[in-house]
Order: sequence, then C-alpha cells, then structure tokens
Amino acid sequence: MKNNCTNILKMIFIKSIILSVFIIHFSISNAQINEVFNISNDVNPENFDSGTKPYYWNDGILVLGFCYDAELIYEGLALSFYDTLGNVVWNKVYIIEEVGHLQGNDICFFDNSSFYVTGITLKDTINETDMFIAKFNAHGDSIYFKYFRNTMYTFPFQIFAYAQDTLLVFSAEKNHSDDVYVRNTFTRFDTFGNIISVQSTELSLETGKQILLGENYIYLGGNRRTSATDNFNVKAFVKVLDYDLNYIGYMVPPYILNSWFVGLNLINSKVYLTSLEEHSYYFYDQVRVTKFSDINTPGRDTSALVGPQDPYAVVYRAVSNGCTFIIQMDSLYFFDLDLNYICSKSLNTPLGEYSGLSDMCLTNSNKIIGTGKSQPEDIASTSNHWVFLTVPFTDFLCENCPTNIEFIYEADEVNFEVYPTIFNSEITVTDKNCSGRLSNIQIYNSLGICVYEGQFDCSTTIYCSEFECGTYVLSIYDGINNTTQKIIKIE
Repeated sequence: MKNNCTNILKMIFIKSIILSVFIIHFSISNAQINEVFNISNDVNPENFDSGTKPYYWNDGILVLGFCYDAELIYEGLALSFYDTLGNVVWNKVYIIEEVGHLQGNDICFFDNSSFYVTGITLKDTINETDMFIAKFNAHGDSIYFKYFRNTMYTFPFQIFAYAQDTLLVFSAEKNHSDDVYVRNTFTRFDTFGNIISVQSTELSLETGKQILLGENYIYLGGNRRTSATDNFNVKAFVKVLDYDLNYIGYMVPPYILNSWFVGLNLINSKVYLTSLEEHSYYFYDQVRVTKFSDINTPGRDTSALVGPQDPYAVVYRAVSNGCTFIIQMDSLYFFDLDLNYICSKSLNTPLGEYSGLSDMCLTNSNKIIGTGKSQPEDIASTSNHWVFLTVPFTDFLCENCPTNIEFIYEADEVNFEVYPTIFNSEITVTDKNCSGRLSNIQIYNSLGICVYEGQFDCSTTIYCSEFECGTYVLSIYDGINNTTQKIIKIE
C-alpha cells in the first residue's frame, strides 16, 4: 500500500477472487474531529421530528427531515436552516392531512433564492404511493406543491437542477407494490412543476436507487434480484446508460453471496460503488467499496472490504472532496482514492440513547455536516433534529494521521487547463468546455490545509505571490466531477 499507516494491523488477500480485493482491520484513533456546533433542534414543537439529509446551501446548512402530528397519524415535511455557527435561522413544518403522508426524499437548487423537494405521498394503501414536487423560497415558505396521481407504485429518489429551467426526477416504478419487476424512470419538469417528458427503462429485476449524471453517461446504481421466484440473491450493480437511456454496459463488483446497494460517487470521472456484503443469508458482514476505472469499457480495478467485520454492520454515507474518500460506518474511515486506508475516527455520541445519524455531506471547505435524530427517551415526542458541523477534516488528518500530500489524487483526464503549473506569482485556470456553469476552486498546501477558495465560469487568474514556496494541489468541482492538479510555487 502507498500509505505506511501504523493503524493497519493486517491485510489478508482473498485468493479465490482474481483481482485486487483486500480485507483490512483497523484500530480507531481516539482523537476527535473538533466540531463547530452539535445541536438538537425541536423543529416540530412537542411532537416527533427527525433530520434525514443535510445540504450546504446559501452559505448555511439546509436540512430535509420528516415529522408527525400529535397522534402519529400523518407524516409531513420538517425543514430547517442554520447558519455555520449553529444558530437556527428558520424551521418549517408541512403536514397536509388531505394528502395523507408526505415524505421528502431529496432537495435540489439552482441558486440561493429557492429550492425544490421531491418525495412521495401516501393516502390509503402502499400501492397508492405517488410523486410530489414542491418549491420553497429562501425562508422555507411554500411556493407550490404539485402531486402526480397514478395507479402505480412510484418512489422518487433524487431531484436535480438538470438544465436551465429544467428539473430531473429519478424514480423507481412498479405496477403494484408487491411486483418484483421495476421501471427506472426519468421525468423532466419545468421550474413550475409541469411535466416536460418521461423516459423509462424496460421492466426488469433491477431496482434503481441512485443515478450519477456524468459528462457522457448516466450511471444507474441499485439492487438486482437474480430471480423472479422466491429463491433469489440480491446483488448491488451499476448500469451504464447514454442520455437516451440506451444500454452501454455493466459495472459489477465481486460478490460472495448477497450485497445491498449503499451509494455511488463520481470522482475524477471514475465511479465508486459502496455496498453492504453478506457472507451468509442472515446478516450483513462488511462494507465493500469498488472503484471502476475505465468508463468507456466498464471494468473494475480495485475492490476492497473496508471497516470492521460485523454481523450488524451499518453504513450511512460515502462522500469525497475529490482527494479523500470518507465512509461513515461505526466511525469515520478515511481512504485515498485508490482505497488505501489513511485513518479513522469515532463520532461524538449523539444526544440521547435513542438517537442516530441519518446522513452527512461535505462543505466546499472540507467540513462535515451531519444530521439525524436526537431522542433522549423512548418517547416519540422527544425526537428532534440532530445537526452538527465539524472543522475541516483535513486538519484532523494532518494532526492525527501518518500521511501527507500522498492522499491527494491526481486525475488522469482533466477538463481544465492550469498554466503555469510551476509558478511564481499567478496561475490561470481555464475551463476547456466553457459551459458557463460556475465551478468551485480550492488550493491546498502540503499539509492539506485550504489556502485559497473561489468560483469561476470560463477562466480565472489567481494571484499567489504570498504563497510559501512548495507543492500545492488545486481542486476544481464543476457540479458533476472533481479534478485535481499538482502545482509548485517557486521563488
């Protein structure tokens, strides 16, 4: 391994699988990533509420959650927004009894003036699960709710700001809730919530859970039944489609028995699949991450079992800043982009015995945002939003992990030109495609500390005369891919 990390106790190669598969056993660092704040927020006063997904938006933290009325009959949306010091800016609760259950699944936004939510409504039976789209202003006030009734079981997973004035919702549809055959559906809406077009894959045993929108392809990840009968296995998969939904190829990790899809990441044009693997029919055993390196001819070059082997293993989320891969399991585990272990760290205990983490994300300055529920008692009404924000995790890596600039990854293919890469006073960064889309740009020193942060569209000049001499890494995120480039400051 590249990293001579002292926390790695042993590595056992699985000889029966002809590829680079490895099992790693870890010791957990006692050091903590310092937090900017860690709070419990009662969004739905005196009744149940919980955070499900956080987003870094409008220079603050937007949290999507759910709640119930006092009788625990109707489910609704629970939205909250915080500044980066942990002050609650606003809380909003939407329970609409005539709709029934209202469950938000994802949020997207074009700018800081408003955001969009998609999810499901459920009135009488599970088979009447339908899609909704809602728009809210920057204060969380409702602009519109639109519901799309049909006779199928419909479950929207994601919503994207797809193109100018166009939203894209990815959903899975079945003719009936008990059906094993699924259509993976892509619905385009205008920003007023009107349907523009609907495209679906053929009915199959593949249930999509997440899509990634690449430059040329759509990457569809989810779970695949091996049979329509009762005797079947479940396999996590990645299916590659073009933007007309034509089949391009499959990306399949090596599995011993069953595996369950967790999530996809697209980093420097490479796809990473995180899944939970079973070595028996009854328990999850370990988390697997598979890196697929060749997009045009899908294949895999690294597949690793990571974290502790645990029959009750849980993985919440895998995220990346384009340089480091982070998985939240029983602790936070840090890897380089070749899946070499760097170190790990346990999160602070949530606020109460019945509390738990739901999801996390990163800010553009490497801070970790997490949300879930804070529940001190086994009483539903005591459950509140749990939200926390850490300092940059790169500070923790530099102070507590035996690593340096090695955990920074250089992309093989870049869409940006950086000149000169050996500089004295300034560098120019140019988007070769000049799409007009804003890209975030950051520069890290050899300790992994961010020394510059900004945005640009087609081209920008960065004045670096005050930088100390040495090696830096420039990181660009264009809303889809991360690209990194090593640069050197000289006298």
